[in-house]
Amino acid sequence: MNVALQKKVQTLETRTDSLEKVLGQFISSVNKAMIRMEAGTQEMRADTKAFKGEMREFKEEMREFKASTEALGKNMEASTEALGKNMEAGAEALRKEMREFKASTEAIGKNMEADTETFKEKTRAGMASLEKKLKNDSTKLRREVGRLDNKIGMLAEDMVAPNIPGIAAEYFGDEEFESFATRFYRRKSSDRRVRREFDVIAISDRHFLVCEVKSNPRPEYAREFSEMLEELPDFFPETRGRRLIPIFASLTLPGDLVRYLSRKGIYAMGLREDTMDLLNFGEVREHIANP
Repeated sequence: MNVALQKKVQTLETRTDSLEKVLGQFISSVNKAMIRMEAGTQEMRADTKAFKGEMREFKEEMREFKASTEALGKNMEASTEALGKNMEAGAEALRKEMREFKASTEAIGKNMEADTETFKEKTRAGMASLEKKLKNDSTKLRREVGRLDNKIGMLAEDMVAPNIPGIAAEYFGDEEFESFATRFYRRKSSDRRVRREFDVIAISDRHFLVCEVKSNPRPEYAREFSEMLEELPDFFPETRGRRLIPIFASLTLPGDLVRYLSRKGIYAMGLREDTMDLLNFGEVREHIANP
């Protein structure tokens, strides 16, 4: 065999050895892969078996859950029906109680209405009786007050009148009077229908003294007396040609009333210590001098 052929044979042998080696490696790899596949298949079979077991357990649990749910549904339905019956029974009992309450309330209302009407009647009767009694008592009281006022007024007049002569002599120089009267009535010359009482009237040659006595002096009494003085000549023509001496008298006179009388030119006569006296003689004299 020549060299060239020998080299080709050697080369072919070398390639054959390499091919066998590669083939051996391939077969070895295939075997390993088959082993792995077999192991994987077994593992998959185990997993599939486990999965099937879990599925059976899940189905069993689902059947139990379904049975439990159905039982619960039946219990709820029974409970709901029982609750409905109980509620209906309770509602009926409540309606019955409401009817009874309404009937009781209406009966109470009628009784209260009757009692109220009776009370009103008794109240009206009582008020009428009380009003009548109060009216009678008020009339009696007014009469008694009027009687007391008259007595007090007469007492004041009885205290004032005896002091007039002394006042007239001391302040105005009148030692005697042509006429002197207490509680004197005189009709108006221009209208005989008008008749008035004058507490004290004293007439001298030069003076005409008129005195108004009040047990309870008030400003309106003083104003009325002042206004009456303007009409005095219509009651007493004797005032013409005589100096008018107006006196407003009481046991006690407030200071503001005395000042008012002074401004009007009216003498204020009141109790000073233990006797009656003119309280504003100087003020009235100044007012007359400087009107």
